[in-house]
Amino acid sequence: FPDMKYTKMYNSVISGYLNCNQKDKGLAQAQSLLAYMIESHESNPRHIARPNTTSFVPVMSSLAYNDGPQLLEKLLSKMESLYQRRNSILPHSPDAKLVANVEPNTTACNTLLKAYARVGNRQSALQLLGRMEKDANLSSARPDDNTHAIMSTLFSDDSSAKTFSSDSSGNGKKVNLDILNVNGINLKDLNLNGKDLKPTAKSFESMMNIYTTSGTVEGAEKATELLHQLERMNASGEISFKPERFLHNYNNVINAWCECERNGNASVSVSEKAESVLDYLFEQHRKGVEALSPNNASFSLCIKSWCRSNRPDAPERAEQILRRKEVFAKEQSNVYIIAPDYNQVIAKWRDAQVNGPDRARRLFKEMDQNYGSAAELKARPNTVTFNSLLDVLAKSKSRDLASECEELLKQRNELFKEGKSTILPDIISYRSCIDAWIRQWQKDSPQKVEALVKDMIKKYSMEGRKDLR
Repeated sequence: FPDMKYTKMYNSVISGYLNCNQKDKGLAQAQSLLAYMIESHESNPRHIARPNTTSFVPVMSSLAYNDGPQLLEKLLSKMESLYQRRNSILPHSPDAKLVANVEPNTTACNTLLKAYARVGNRQSALQLLGRMEKDANLSSARPDDNTHAIMSTLFSDDSSAKTFSSDSSGNGKKVNLDILNVNGINLKDLNLNGKDLKPTAKSFESMMNIYTTSGTVEGAEKATELLHQLERMNASGEISFKPERFLHNYNNVINAWCECERNGNASVSVSEKAESVLDYLFEQHRKGVEALSPNNASFSLCIKSWCRSNRPDAPERAEQILRRKEVFAKEQSNVYIIAPDYNQVIAKWRDAQVNGPDRARRLFKEMDQNYGSAAELKARPNTVTFNSLLDVLAKSKSRDLASECEELLKQRNELFKEGKSTILPDIISYRSCIDAWIRQWQKDSPQKVEALVKDMIKKYSMEGRKDLR
């Protein structure tokens, strides 16, 4: 029987050819040696030049950057046929010791995907992706992060100009994630001879995640475009997604716009874009498409986007989303107010120097009255809510609010002590009051600051308030 040590020896020679200084000549020699191993094994299973998976993958990885996909398709097909032959032989059969230990793996399939991407062959790549997910012959070739990064390049106008992520082949080439065009892709052309081998939601989501996590306007736009396309395909039965996955992905798109806001992208009104996705979900809800009815995350992400915006009307727009959520929560049991919704909006009123303190006070009072004793603990105002209000007051241009801050602090300490409130002022609460007195800087400001510090020390030592340390 062929000894594995000879296979390793041949593989070492292949590796040597591929790593020599004369790359083209070395690749040709490696191809020739691999072809010799395949031919020798198929003509005489007892020949010492028996290939295994490691014989194929390095050669395929090098070919992915040099030739078209045809040769790689043949090599992958040969790997599959050798794998099928191995599976057709009973484990205890004498022939079991003669078969080649070859099985297509993820790296081998990724090399073919790279070749498809270089020539812009989207449909063949999508078919291979579907097979990688479901085909029994490719059970060791399930998609990985590199697979989805490669697939995302297929949404580029100029795929042949792209480079790809490094993998176990050691080529060290990097992913170019500026792949922001889905125009021209024709997912409807997926025809896999009637087999249920089309790519699943997971792979499409992984591709889309590259767009939604890019932090760019183009990425968010293309994620939306792809999502609408997938939604149409799902409606026509070409792919099968669980309905709730679409809502999850629309929320990801809202978050993508939110990330653009955080990155300070001012080329478009990104918070308007985030809100437009929420509007779309509302529209679907009105049409009776319950699977696309906005949920808690849809609202909260949109609120967060406006709270990150530098637009003068951002505090007002954030509060408007909060109001929409409250109204919607009255008719949808799965949507409910949580403290962070109010917390963010209260804190955002800090940006409105004229009426910010009044609006923050009003929101805090409203939240305390409506949700202070709510059965749902997540809705109750908490210390962060209180600190958000103090921060707005302390940093207001009206530098006469230090007394109000201190009075609120004392009031909340007493209410908590009496069991009438769940809000316990912490070190941040005290710091806000101290900051207010420093900003106001009246004749008695030093004494006020000193009194607050002493109160903290007292509570720390006598009441065990380690949070005030």
